[in-house]
Amino acid sequence: MRPTWSGLKSQKYLANQIMTSTTSDIDRWILHLSRNPVKEFILDIWKGSPYKIPSCLFSCQDIIHLELFTCLLEPPPEFKGFRSLKSLDIQFVTLAQDVCENLILCCPLLESLTLLNWHGCTLLKINAPNLRFLVVAGVFKDVILKNTSNLVDVTICLNYNDQGRFLSSSSNLLRFFAYLPQIQRLILENNFLKSIRDDEAVAGEVNSWLDDNRSCQFSQLRLVKIFGLRGVIAELEFIRFVLLRSPILESMTIKPRSNEGSSELLKKWLRFKRVSMDAEIIYLDP
Repeated sequence: MRPTWSGLKSQKYLANQIMTSTTSDIDRWILHLSRNPVKEFILDIWKGSPYKIPSCLFSCQDIIHLELFTCLLEPPPEFKGFRSLKSLDIQFVTLAQDVCENLILCCPLLESLTLLNWHGCTLLKINAPNLRFLVVAGVFKDVILKNTSNLVDVTICLNYNDQGRFLSSSSNLLRFFAYLPQIQRLILENNFLKSIRDDEAVAGEVNSWLDDNRSCQFSQLRLVKIFGLRGVIAELEFIRFVLLRSPILESMTIKPRSNEGSSELLKKWLRFKRVSMDAEIIYLDP
């Protein structure tokens, strides 16, 4: 365990000693911190069971930057969010669906959000009007964005559940691009358009969405990276849509999931028209 924080003269000593500390020791240190104007709090726990965050931490209304690793989040009923929080990074954290949604919603100044490999929440709803940077990686059914028009940098990495079955719905996943009018940098990984249905059905969903959103423009988009492509119609149509709707695009990088069919994928991709004459097309071998 290695938590670090600002606001204490004994910061270095406590950070070193906590490696051999018990849960009760950490509880006492956090309680002490909660009585100080803490601006930054980072708790790294990489081994053992998730550490349950004590309720006193949720009273720290001066926190600007919060990082939690391998923890259990159960805010007290009276918790109304962190009014000063601008950056939130939670990894391998267990939290319920409503806790995740409220935590994001009730941080009005939140600008940067990182959610990696969390547990207990498979439908991710993000309502954050000041959010600019978003990184999401894990097993989830869907990503729903609301009031996120200020996002400029988005990374989405979709994983598989224990049975190796992909959970995302391609039609719903596509809709969130309509909430990214200011996007400048977009990274998509691991079969972002894959569905448990056949490819023709997926292609129909994608084409329908593209037809309904022909006026959609990525006027600020400069960099796109898409990894784990399988070369199916749905993916190709989405790539073509981005190339036709990104007038100042500088770079698009794609990487297939395997060598199978990769040469045909490259041929199709290079034939796509693009509105940005300065766009650099980068193809990475699997």
